[in-house]
Amino acid sequence: MNHGRSFKFSMALLVPCLLCLAVAGYAGEKKINKKDVPPSVLKAFEQAYPKAKANGYSTETEHGQTYYEIESIDGNTKRDLLYKADGSVEEIEESVEMTTLPDAVSKAFTQAAGGAKPTKIEKVTRSGKATYEFGMGKGKSEMVIDPSGKVVKQSKTVEKSKEKEEDKED
Repeated sequence: MNHGRSFKFSMALLVPCLLCLAVAGYAGEKKINKKDVPPSVLKAFEQAYPKAKANGYSTETEHGQTYYEIESIDGNTKRDLLYKADGSVEEIEESVEMTTLPDAVSKAFTQAAGGAKPTKIEKVTRSGKATYEFGMGKGKSEMVIDPSGKVVKQSKTVEKSKEKEEDKED
C-alpha cells in the first residue's frame, strides 16, 4: 500500500471539512479548569441547579462568541449547559427517559423510527425552544422531534433501518 497516496487522500478530505468549520465560525471545544470559568457563569449554574455536580468545563467559540459549557449530573439526569460569559443560558441538553416524553413526541418517534430503539434521548432547549434528540447506535443515527410531534431532522441511517423493519413485516 502506498502510504503517501493514503495521506494525500486523507488530507484532501480533511482540508475541506476544516474550511467548512472555519467559514461557519466554529473554533472547537477546549477543556478548561473551573477557575477559568467566569464567576457569573458559575453563579448562574449553582443557583439553577443547586444539587447538580459539575463534571467538566470547556469553552467553545461560534461566530466570534465564546460560550462556557458545564457538563453536570443531577441525580440520574445528565445535563450539559452552554452559557454566555454574563451567565445567561444559551443551550441546555438534558438526558430524558422515553417514559417522560410528551405523548406527541413519543408517538412521532415510534412511527418514524420503524422499530429502532434509541440509545440516547436528550431534551435540547435553545433560546427557549425545546426539541427532543434521539440517538440510535453509536452516533450514526439521529432524529430530532419538536414538542408538537413534528420530525425536524432524520438521518439517512434511521430511514434505512425503518425500511429494513418494514421489509421484515412484508
